[in-house]
Amino acid sequence: MKLLLDGDTEHENESATLSTEYKGYWHDHDSNVITLQNESAVEGKLSRDEALNALKKYIKEEYPDLKKPSDLFLGADAKYDIDELISLWRVMKLSPNTLSKAATGAIVPGAIISPFFTRDSNNREDILRLINYFGGQRIFGSDDFDSLFYIDQNGKLQFSMTQKKTLAGFNYLKQIYDEGLVHSEFSDSNNKQQYRTIMYSNDKNEGQKQFGFMTIDWIASTTAANKDVVSILPPETTLGSGNKKIHFMENTRTIKSESWAISSKATDAEKNAAFKLFDYFFTKNGNQVQNYGVPQIIDKAGSYKGPGGKSYPKYKEWTFTNAQKLENGDLSVFLRDYLGSQMPIGYQKEIGFEYQYTVNKGFESWRVYDNAKVKSPSYSAKNPLLQLTPTSYSFNEGEQAKLATTSVGPDQIDSIFLYLTGKSNGPKSTQDIKELYDKAGITEYIKMYQSAYERTQK
Repeated sequence: MKLLLDGDTEHENESATLSTEYKGYWHDHDSNVITLQNESAVEGKLSRDEALNALKKYIKEEYPDLKKPSDLFLGADAKYDIDELISLWRVMKLSPNTLSKAATGAIVPGAIISPFFTRDSNNREDILRLINYFGGQRIFGSDDFDSLFYIDQNGKLQFSMTQKKTLAGFNYLKQIYDEGLVHSEFSDSNNKQQYRTIMYSNDKNEGQKQFGFMTIDWIASTTAANKDVVSILPPETTLGSGNKKIHFMENTRTIKSESWAISSKATDAEKNAAFKLFDYFFTKNGNQVQNYGVPQIIDKAGSYKGPGGKSYPKYKEWTFTNAQKLENGDLSVFLRDYLGSQMPIGYQKEIGFEYQYTVNKGFESWRVYDNAKVKSPSYSAKNPLLQLTPTSYSFNEGEQAKLATTSVGPDQIDSIFLYLTGKSNGPKSTQDIKELYDKAGITEYIKMYQSAYERTQK
């Protein structure tokens, strides 16, 4: 980013162009950077120089006090919005020669720059979080892609996927996908590759042609992928009916309860045994096992003090060595897949394990977020729009019977991604998406969830 925005001497010649599909959202400045770039395009085709010059001119005129253009995006004082970010993505997309040379030391013929990508296709829903930045539309009420209800500013449970601003957001995402600003295979469920590893960790590998710029992911594991990766603040946006722009990140830590279940056929003894297990994970020892792992991998002789001064269980070096060897340094995945901790069975995640495997520019990233006081949903938030929804709901027999008459679920989500990526077998418009939900019984579905939620508030 700094290479492109702050200097001119190291820019390589670029021949790439893109079609200007996106038209811009925000209009709270004297000019809109997307409009300026689109006006610079020749017959709808935008080049790197046109995109870059328009962006730099815009920053100079709208932000005259910045010391350098990249300050709009970097550090705890960054103030950019989604239009300004998309304008930057365009410049990145149109600079494969410059960026591949910066990453590898030489221009990579045929290099592909993906300005935005997801960790893998299982995390394809992360792109939907971008809709937050087109006027603050909430998408996920909890840290779960199935959590499509959120609490509005009046305290009422709302289903996000069929709301007007969400449907408009699908169009914005489709437009930036059509411009090539999103990794082309991000939603391909048949592709099991780890895109984050490909985009961030393989720069020096022979034959590497794919390079990524930005993703939405956890700080420790992502900054571990490449020494040059650093977090930037999320775009500013309004929230609800407010006019004030804030930095907002919808993803946050919640109590995981996906695996809580007891068979209706269980005996009283079996139920009691299950309750004891559930209760165990809320004890001191149980919480440690889930967050940090079995005692054998913990250093009994010391503790780890985090940036805020709080002490946490400290890992033995064995833990990091094997996480690096088996999971490319991703301690969370290593703990879950090899040691059985961090399982989604009802516990509150702590950040202490993440601090301990933060490397490279990870702590710089923590400081940026802390200093900027990024807003995220929480259980204790006073503003209903920032309150987390339950990770599960308790329905009575009548509600269960009515829910059984609906078919709201993965099929509609699959259709959304077919639309975003322009597949011929997908919906042709966002109205088609809305009609798919209507046919699936979305009205009754919403009523039953609202009923179950309101019962918990009495």
